[in-house]
This record gives sequence, C-alpha cells and structure tokens, in this order.
Amino acid sequence: MEIHFQKLTVAEPRHEWIHASLSRAKVPGGWLISVFWSSIQAGGTSLMFYPDPNHEWDGNSLPSDLDQHHVHNHSHHAAVT
Repeated sequence: MEIHFQKLTVAEPRHEWIHASLSRAKVPGGWLISVFWSSIQAGGTSLMFYPDPNHEWDGNSLPSDLDQHHVHNHSHHAAVT
C-alpha cells in the first residue's frame, strides 16, 4: 500500500527565515496532514488527521471575511429567536 501526498501551497504569513511545507493524503475517513517547517535554528515535522468522511475539503482555507459573516449570522439568529 502506498500513501500519495498532495502538496498544498502555504500562503501568508511568509518569512524569509522560516520555511514550511504542507501536504495532505486522502485516507479512509478524512485526510492525513503532514507539516514540515525549518528555520535557521530548528525544524520539525508533524502529522495530524483531519476528519472529513466525504473528502469535501478542497485543500484551501476559508476566506477571512467568512469569520465576520459567521459572527454576524449568529447575532442575527439570536435576535430573531
């Protein structure tokens, strides 16, 4: 059996003194996420599992304005009920 990782693009924040690599692999029940980072003084690797049974995550993060919309909707719904 082989695990195939898809490299994801790491956007902001970017620093010239630290580098990060982010990849994901489709596994039963979700995604296996691999993070590798390195700097001048140290580095490390992490593996984590992201549950997504239907593999709906497209590899992108949510828009930053979604958080404000989400908060607004909760306050609106609270006022209605």
